[in-house]
This record gives sequence, C-alpha cells and structure tokens, in this order.
Amino acid sequence: MKLYANVKHFVLTSKHFVIIFITIILMADFEVNRRLKKIITEVYKISAHKFSSRYNDKGGVKTSQVLRERNGLSNNLLDEILSAYPEINRTWLLTGVGEMMKNRFSQLSEQTNSYEKKNYSKEDILGQLIETNSMLVTTNSKLVDQHEKIITALKEITATNVELAKKINSSENKSENLIDGAAKTA
Repeated sequence: MKLYANVKHFVLTSKHFVIIFITIILMADFEVNRRLKKIITEVYKISAHKFSSRYNDKGGVKTSQVLRERNGLSNNLLDEILSAYPEINRTWLLTGVGEMMKNRFSQLSEQTNSYEKKNYSKEDILGQLIETNSMLVTTNSKLVDQHEKIITALKEITATNVELAKKINSSENKSENLIDGAAKTA
C-alpha cells in the first residue's frame, strides 16, 4: 500500500515537473520577445513596421506577432534582425546577460565583415572609415582629458600623503622627546 502511494506521488510530481519545465521554456521565449520590444520601443523608438523595414518582414507581420507574444522569435527572424541591426547584442537579446547594445568597436568589426560579404563600394567603405576615425579621435581626446584629470588627482593625493607623513614624523619626534624627558626626570 505504501509503495503504491509513493509511485502515485512520483507520477504526480513528474507531471508537475513537466508542466513547470514547459512553463519555464515558454516564459523564456517570451522574455526574448519582451527584450526585443524594449530595444524597438526604448532604443530605436519606432514602430515594429518601421523596425522591420530593414529586413525581410513585409509589413512587420512576423515582428508584430513576436512583440505581441503570439509567436516566439525564430532563428531565421533573429538572424535577419541581427544582420539588419548589428549593434544589437545577441547574447543580451537571448539571455538578458550583458549590455543591450554592443560597443562601437564591436560594431566596427562586424561592419567590416558585413562590407566584405556585401561588396560595398570603396567610397562607402572609405566614408565609414572616415566616420569611424573621427569617432576614435573624439574618444581619444576624451580619454586624454580623463587621464590628465587622474594625474592631477594623483598628484594632489601624493602631496597630501607627504604632508601627513611629515606631521606623523613630527608627532613621533615630539612623543620621543616627551618620553626621553620623562625618563630623565624619573
């Protein structure tokens, strides 16, 4: 009798596990949908129709179904989106881990690969390189400014440390003199 009860409990537990497992899988799919919706509405601030105009989704039908959580994001649609929007971080979109958007240097690398695949003209590539160079010059200038501020702060900290060390030495000398004076009088 006890064995039957344990088997029945195991069957119920197994059914619950399967239901919970399926629910978690479905929730994960819709989490991807919600992250895609967040990118479209908060980063690009455009409609699904306009967002999907850069890849093969006429009228944004597939994208709209994903955003309304009627369908999960298929691998094909994911690849099309990431090809059209290489700045979107695939890892974040699929898992929620990391930054939503890739940094500019990662984008440059992917754009270079994209140019090679799509056979862009030399003028297009040169224009992109000039734009990227300008961005790098600006970034470098900001880094130099930050570096100079850090050096100034470190110099101030060093000067403060030197002054504190002098005061500590002075206090130690006074303490030694007091101890020596007390020892002589005793």
